[in-house]
Amino acid sequence: MPMLNERFFGKVDAIIKKFLTTVMLGKQKSQMNQSVCYDINQITEWHHLIEMEADNEEISMGIREQEQDTKQILLRSLVSNLPMKAILEVWNVRATGTYGIWHYVILLNDGTHLCT
Repeated sequence: MPMLNERFFGKVDAIIKKFLTTVMLGKQKSQMNQSVCYDINQITEWHHLIEMEADNEEISMGIREQEQDTKQILLRSLVSNLPMKAILEVWNVRATGTYGIWHYVILLNDGTHLCT
């Protein structure tokens, strides 16, 4: 992992070496390395996440405190005005080493994407 910053950020790395102290350079390189470390899972059965009906009373009674349910509600609201055929893939993305912090990424057939 130490060489990730040079592989992906070679030009930036060359510039910041001129201006940052050793300590700050190390911190910056660490952030650059972490920025490319994600765990991803393609969700093949994503239709049920979108098609589930949200009950507003149930939401107000505590679903918002449950991270997974909240993410599903955000996913549904994000794609509510899209035709289902516009969605190519749905992915679950999480920074490596974190738990409970994840997002849905929706790839669309026009080459764009949406994310929660």
